[in-house]
Order: sequence, then C-alpha cells, then structure tokens
Amino acid sequence: MNRVEHAEELFNSGYSCSQAVFLAFADTDDLSREQAAKLSSAFGGGVGGLQQTCGALCAAMMALAQRISPADPTDIDGKSAARAQMRQLGHCFADAFGTMQCHDLLDADADLPPRDDGRKMCTKYVRFCAEMLERMMDF
Repeated sequence: MNRVEHAEELFNSGYSCSQAVFLAFADTDDLSREQAAKLSSAFGGGVGGLQQTCGALCAAMMALAQRISPADPTDIDGKSAARAQMRQLGHCFADAFGTMQCHDLLDADADLPPRDDGRKMCTKYVRFCAEMLERMMDF
C-alpha cells in the first residue's frame, strides 16, 4: 500500500483529515505514531473543528515542514526555500479546489457523503494532500 492509500485508509478508519495525512508520512520522522496522532489532531475539521484552513492541508504543511525546514533559525536561505515549497503546496490546493477554507470546501461539496460518525467524507482532500506530499517529498 502506498502512502496515498494509507492516508485514505486512516481517514476511513476514523482518524481526522489532518491525522490521516500526517500519520501516512510520520514514519519518516522522529515522532511516535501516538505523538503524531496527538499533534495532528489539533488541525482536524479546519483547525480545531473551526472549519478554517483545511486540516488535510495543514497536516501536509506540517509533514513537508518537518521534512524540509531547517532547524537552525539563522538559516535564512533554508527557511526561504522551505517557505516557497509550502506556498507552492497551498497554491496547488487552492487552484485545485478554489479555496483552502474547510467551511467553503464543505459548502461546495454539499453532496459529500457523511462518514459513519456523521462527519463529512473529505477523502478527496486527504488524497490530494497525500499525492502532493509524495511528489514534493520524493516518495
């Protein structure tokens, strides 16, 4: 199973959009699965359930940042390069869906079927973010 399929499977098993994306890429980092699930839970439902920036996109940004951002705060060039890639990811998402806002995405996709727990099935956003990460992170 590739990472895109794994992200979808995680989402379909009950993880939030952000957890599904982040957990599918967490094995590349120094976080445990439990730490990754807890950390990324803050972004599900559009940041804390507030339906702001898409949680799948937030998680993709976190995974990308963890992979490419320099730890050294004085590495201006590295920080600039990482920021450019994160902007590219955000622009690609917005170009594909017309917005990065969870509320607007859900409104535009009123026909999205609900999951068993009643939440909307945002599989296409989870899938898109995981596909973008695979390309950007060279998996």
